[in-house]
Amino acid sequence: MGPFLDESHPSIQKGTIPIQSGPPTIESLFKQEISSRLRSLNPEIQIILIPHIRDISSPHAVWPQEPLSRQTLDLPKNVRCLTNPCVFSLGETTIGVSTNDILRGISLEECTKSPPSLPLPRVGLYVETDDRNPVNQGLYDRLPNYIMQQRHFYPLSPARSEARVAIQESGLAEFVGGTPDILILPSELQYFAKVAPLPHCTLERD
Repeated sequence: MGPFLDESHPSIQKGTIPIQSGPPTIESLFKQEISSRLRSLNPEIQIILIPHIRDISSPHAVWPQEPLSRQTLDLPKNVRCLTNPCVFSLGETTIGVSTNDILRGISLEECTKSPPSLPLPRVGLYVETDDRNPVNQGLYDRLPNYIMQQRHFYPLSPARSEARVAIQESGLAEFVGGTPDILILPSELQYFAKVAPLPHCTLERD
């Protein structure tokens, strides 16, 4: 997952990275730093590349993004270039990936407030808790739930400026064909893994 050649890297901003062979282009730099390393790996390994909005090697500076060009970047045949965001399958498991930092975006925009303390119902010797109430959940419990409930890789409107969301193309980031079994969402927040409940569905009966 990108960024592979980050536009915010000081050496890229200053243009001080030496290119050993080929013309002084972004493609030559990518071949030198990324493609050459991927070619050194076992060709039996299947590799997936997903771009980032800060990737100078991507012709799309807004999100959602088209995949990188395997031919232009001289990538080996065992490399599969996918869109950002994307959903792909490994066996019967579907995996959704987006390199746009939606988790941090939601955390900066979320507003929560605890209600006044109320007595909770008691069942026998135990006190019940309602984990469906967002206030009773921690931040890292709530964040994936927003995405699952909205069925969208970036359910934040208006989007934050650094996310560079192309509003007219945002429909491409919806969950189509069902909710992925696994969501991989890189973020500047502390890494975490959570089992998120599926959104509630209403079944219609004849």
